[in-house]
Amino acid sequence: MAAPGDVALDPLDVEEQPEQQVVHENTWRRYVDDREVIEVKGTTCCYLNIGSVAQENVDRSGVVQGAVVEEELGFIRVSAIVSAKTYIAKQVNFRTNQKQGRANTIPFRVLRGDQEAVSSCHFCFDDTRILSCSYDATVKLWDVSTGLPVHVFEGEHTAPISECNISTDNKRMVTSSYDKTVKYWDMETGQVLYVWTIRFKSLVMSCNISLDGKYIVSGLDLENAICISDAENSTEIAFLKDHHMNTVRRCCFDPDSQRVASVSSDRSIKLWDLIAQSTTVTINQGHANVISDCCFTLNGRQLCTASWDKTLKLWDIKTGHFRSQGPVVLDKGHSGSASCCAFSEDGTLVVSGGYDKNIILWNLEGASNKLIIKGHEDWVMDAAISSDKKLIVSCCKDKTLRLWNIENYERISAAKESNRTRESPIVKCEQCGKPFLLLNWDDFNVIMQCVFCRMASPLRNIFPSPPAS
Repeated sequence: MAAPGDVALDPLDVEEQPEQQVVHENTWRRYVDDREVIEVKGTTCCYLNIGSVAQENVDRSGVVQGAVVEEELGFIRVSAIVSAKTYIAKQVNFRTNQKQGRANTIPFRVLRGDQEAVSSCHFCFDDTRILSCSYDATVKLWDVSTGLPVHVFEGEHTAPISECNISTDNKRMVTSSYDKTVKYWDMETGQVLYVWTIRFKSLVMSCNISLDGKYIVSGLDLENAICISDAENSTEIAFLKDHHMNTVRRCCFDPDSQRVASVSSDRSIKLWDLIAQSTTVTINQGHANVISDCCFTLNGRQLCTASWDKTLKLWDIKTGHFRSQGPVVLDKGHSGSASCCAFSEDGTLVVSGGYDKNIILWNLEGASNKLIIKGHEDWVMDAAISSDKKLIVSCCKDKTLRLWNIENYERISAAKESNRTRESPIVKCEQCGKPFLLLNWDDFNVIMQCVFCRMASPLRNIFPSPPAS
């Protein structure tokens, strides 16, 4: 018997399946009730979401002999194998003293391989690859179809990499690091072409390549500066010391490659024009707390900013309407600081991640304006949306990336919204008059008798039939 506070697994109700191989990796997952369900070629396996429960606190007494129990990053997988045949848990009841979060219905895949926090991630190569970097000083290129790294760039940085960014032609990459350098890479050979270190006396917090591939910008810590360089010959174009009054958290080029947006711990937003060689837009106190990220729509009209004040804001930069009308505020989503933001290619969606461990998909057009995606074990550091809007990639301090399949997110959002609007009322039993919770079975009859009167009734047709498969 499990000790007090331990997790207990009830005996497995198993169902014999045809002989088949148990697949452990590279499978899409989704949450159902307290279980994380794995779909492998039509076969369903069970993963139990146990949060941060330690391995030694798991009671295996309920697992049949010969079962394979895998514990990894807060999940338990139970597959019972007897006489060379695979038995899959048909139903597993899971109990814990910890309160369980809402079930997540978004299929996902976990990408593992980093030894420290994963700080930045992007889709590239027509959404067939993911580029990521980590505090373990490596950069990885992942295959979307397999969830495995196809190339590891390492041995160049000597401290955590804060950000990575790839050119639109997928030929060049730039990385920034806490080793006070920015490095420009050849993606095909994996060689570093240029290193910028001369003017950097502090941590490099951010980096970005212009859409035309001609320029690189980096944001600095102690100097509160941004540095703009020529990507072709590594010459410095501008070094703007004290551009902000505090650390530059993020910087990026607009789609025309003519302006640089930067955000800071001083809560300000600035746009610097490469042609005019001056700051053309300054928004002081753009948020109520540190501004952690910024990004442009592909048409350059809107700039999105994410902040530790738990909100995102959309600024109409092209028309300047924000001066008179203010920004569009996306709030009531994150329960903790928002750490990152990214637009979809068509500008209709925004994805954000936060210190609350959640990812939020904001629909800027639809009636259902947001979808909260849970699953990471720590602070979500970055996220991105594929060009076809079918996938989200997120990276986290928990040392993993996750690939989320959001192809049917509108249907999921509608279902959740429908469930919220259909609260189950308390009514009186039509037979005994006692109050009970009304059960509504969608298109079936509404039950108007309490459970005791239904059980006592000789008429069995008062029970609703299960939904047709």
